[in-house]
Amino acid sequence: MRRREAAGWLAAAADGGAHRLLRMGSPPADAADVTALALLLACLALLAPALWWWRRPMDAAGPVDTLGLARQRGRAPRGKAHFRPQLFYQRVLPEHMVPVKLEIRMGMSGDGINLARLPPAAGADDVPADGEYARSQATFCDDAESEAGGDGDTVGSLLAAAATWGDAARIRHILSSCYCTQHHGSTALSEAASGGHQSAIEALLEAGAPPLARVNGKCSLQRCESQEAAQAILRRLDPSGEAARAEVKLAAEAAQAAELGRLARCLREFLV
Repeated sequence: MRRREAAGWLAAAADGGAHRLLRMGSPPADAADVTALALLLACLALLAPALWWWRRPMDAAGPVDTLGLARQRGRAPRGKAHFRPQLFYQRVLPEHMVPVKLEIRMGMSGDGINLARLPPAAGADDVPADGEYARSQATFCDDAESEAGGDGDTVGSLLAAAATWGDAARIRHILSSCYCTQHHGSTALSEAASGGHQSAIEALLEAGAPPLARVNGKCSLQRCESQEAAQAILRRLDPSGEAARAEVKLAAEAAQAAELGRLARCLREFLV
């Protein structure tokens, strides 16, 4: 094949014109054409790492700028929540909007579960999704991070629903994979207390939910109907704090009025 034909074949390959290659026949075989092919392969080998560098999200070895990510997300449509990426794989919920440039594992085993995470730094070990670090990321974010995404209503509904069912594992997942605020945590804690879900209460308080925040005029202690739920909250309170003592007293009076004697005694013991 002549050099002009070889050059045309190389240009077609570089431009991705597969249909042109088919019309031109099989690749050339003389020395000049082999050299052209070698140059093409070398260029493609250099192109792959260059594309990876261009598409990289950030240096995952450093701290994650969650506020910066929040400001880049834009406003979420109604019923959707922005995915909060972490260094470990997290399940992608149907409500999640996943940003680009993450590592994705599609559900290929028939379970339909998709996972996503921030790409790890070169040579870094995988961060386990059930380890201590992952558990520490199940926390509330700043109000500015949540407001930037406009998904507060959806996030609040997801967290409150998990608390209503007493699903502590789902609560931690939503906390780490969504932009939840302490306002969302107050509502969820109220729901968990009302249902007597001790593990859900502990998960929310561990994440930093305010134990005595009022929702519809009542704090979480006033929503409790069981001693176990109340004790989970009381363990987070300072018995010498005036504000805490005032709320516990109101809750004890409400429990007594509702004929919840065991709960009322538990609350009064805190005040002794």
